[in-house]
Amino acid sequence: MAGSGWSERRRHVRVTTRLKATLTNEELPDFRSTVTLRDVSIGGMGFLVTGGQNEELEALGNAPGPVVVEVALDKNRRFRAHADLVWGSRIDKRSRYVLAGGMRFSDVDQNDRNALLDYISERARRLASQRLKIADPTPPPTDDQ
Repeated sequence: MAGSGWSERRRHVRVTTRLKATLTNEELPDFRSTVTLRDVSIGGMGFLVTGGQNEELEALGNAPGPVVVEVALDKNRRFRAHADLVWGSRIDKRSRYVLAGGMRFSDVDQNDRNALLDYISERARRLASQRLKIADPTPPPTDDQ
């Protein structure tokens, strides 16, 4: 599917999550926004924005330079990267979220990259385990069966 963009969007393993991320921009010192990640991969992230942040995110979309993304992956690991806004769209007004968007990481330190890879790997294993439990609710056979 060359040229469709599909293969580029799915180049990296992506896991669902609900982590909070802080977005800032070095060109806009007063800009700071918190978004909810809906998925993350080593290449980028999908995010959701709650109501009341429309003006902040409009400023973000118009800001020069990359966005700085910071995420607490767990109690001991943090992730920080520069990212470019790739897409954004409004969501149904009945949802508590009003905007969805995607960012591509453009500059990631090796330690941050390793921390994110570990998080993605652990999260993927946990999600796969949960899906297996849901997919096969019957207990395994015992020796006498």
